[in-house]
Amino acid sequence: MLILEGPDGCGKSTLIRNLKLDDTIQAEFFKTPYRPGMTGGEFYGAMLKHLNLHGFRARAIYDRFFFGELVYGPIIRKECILDEVMIAVILKELIRTQTVVIYCRPPTQQTFNKLGSDQMEGVRENIGRLVRAYDYWFAVLPMTGIRVIRYDWTLETGYQSLKKEFKEVGGW
Repeated sequence: MLILEGPDGCGKSTLIRNLKLDDTIQAEFFKTPYRPGMTGGEFYGAMLKHLNLHGFRARAIYDRFFFGELVYGPIIRKECILDEVMIAVILKELIRTQTVVIYCRPPTQQTFNKLGSDQMEGVRENIGRLVRAYDYWFAVLPMTGIRVIRYDWTLETGYQSLKKEFKEVGGW
């Protein structure tokens, strides 16, 4: 399973479009199981269901999955809907299923410049905090055994380097 993560404006949607157009990549694409208004229990159940369906399938690609709630919840809504046990279980399942996470992380100013006028309330004024929270999670995550690949679309070789690195860890 492959998860694309990062704050709004970081290039996830563009990367997904490129992956879908790439003839060398055969994958199914999914959106985060989170839906506005979900309770922590509902989101937790949806994530476990998706992990059971797609966990060991390298060809399942998610546009966000779990980390967005850990970052956006506390900053935008002032609380995360998942409790510590739910977080621990999901992390354990991501490790067990050998999930790879692509952290889309261009320079912060590029991310800010890409934000559209239709952003969720609170994103534009908190983009620096959101980026720092993602940076924290993706600095710590490799210590758990979850493979993280950093992707910066502003680099000339960004996309080709990403494909090469993902292939080296058993993808495509």
